[in-house]
Amino acid sequence: MKFTTLITTISLLITYASAYSICNKTNYIYKPDYVVPIKQVYNIQGFTVSGNFVIGDGCTFKVTNFSMTGAPGGNKVYVYGSNGTADGYDLSFPSAEVENGVTNKDYTFTFSNQAGSEVSYTDFNQFNLFQTTGDLLLATGAIPIEAKYTGPATTTAAATTTVTVTTAAGTTTAGSGSTSTKTTTITTKSGSTATTSSTPTSSPSSSKKIDPRGLLPFVGLLMLMVI
Repeated sequence: MKFTTLITTISLLITYASAYSICNKTNYIYKPDYVVPIKQVYNIQGFTVSGNFVIGDGCTFKVTNFSMTGAPGGNKVYVYGSNGTADGYDLSFPSAEVENGVTNKDYTFTFSNQAGSEVSYTDFNQFNLFQTTGDLLLATGAIPIEAKYTGPATTTAAATTTVTVTTAAGTTTAGSGSTSTKTTTITTKSGSTATTSSTPTSSPSSSKKIDPRGLLPFVGLLMLMVI
């Protein structure tokens, strides 16, 4: 019986420890500087709390513009992390404590890296403002899906255009003019190609005309031979 109890206890401890992970400053689970408004859930006369939870890098978070008055039990109010439940666990070591009776105050906290209590943004999706003396949940800040980090912003480079001009010489035969064809190829960044061809043009004929006056000597010679 004692052996079975020991095995159960060890199993629970392993399960509890495996819920934590070591943070990495450059491993962004959520968008840096994403703002999560503090939502007051504990309502009693004289108590007010407001401000923001702000995502830092992979290992930090902030509480900004924080104001709180009339907290039950005085101080001992901490920021915990949870997965949408009223309970939670310490996010920082020492604990992420905020003060009662402050106005527009800013805090910066670093996740715990103590053995057995390591924390990262993969372990929770909601900030809880918890009063430990009376076990009271005072406020929450659920991290929405759109806060997920999807990578750095990308920009599209301006389109480039390449123009290639090819001129092919035509063939020339006796008595005919030469022909020249001009082809223009335009290539855009998208890979599409447009080709335009000019209409072939012919140069004037280069053949020579015969002058009749140049035949007179040959005509005279031919008449003497006949006589």
